[in-house]
Amino acid sequence: MSDNHVKEPNRVSKRAIASIIAGSVASVAGEQLTLALAGIVKKMLPLTEWEPAREAFTQEATMSLWNNNPDPAKWVAAVCYNQAWDVSNKSGISDVVSMKFSLGALNTDYDCMYIGKGTQFYTQGDGGFINLRYQYDDKACKYDPITGDLSC
Repeated sequence: MSDNHVKEPNRVSKRAIASIIAGSVASVAGEQLTLALAGIVKKMLPLTEWEPAREAFTQEATMSLWNNNPDPAKWVAAVCYNQAWDVSNKSGISDVVSMKFSLGALNTDYDCMYIGKGTQFYTQGDGGFINLRYQYDDKACKYDPITGDLSC
């Protein structure tokens, strides 16, 4: 998916520091989400522009979640999204970790989670790597490029 509009990138001082703050979680999957996401800030430190930093965040976050998946047989996808969303089966997702991503004075929130078989993730806003990124088992899930939704 692509954004429907093009904007000039926001310039951010090179002294700005990327930061990520995670909400509290209770389950093993939720704990794994928090641990997996904690290490990505260091990879992103060279980024000083807001939109490329957000794109890098969604890509790094979902890749980190996927690589640290606590139960690949159960969790067949990982997603981070910062728009409104819904799922077909609430019991088919892990705990949701809400992440606040900041770069200087700019910040936004992302919801990150694992998705299980038999669950559809419905996007209700814009896509593009700036807002949405999935990592999934293509034998278990199918991405709809028109809607931005994922069916597992």
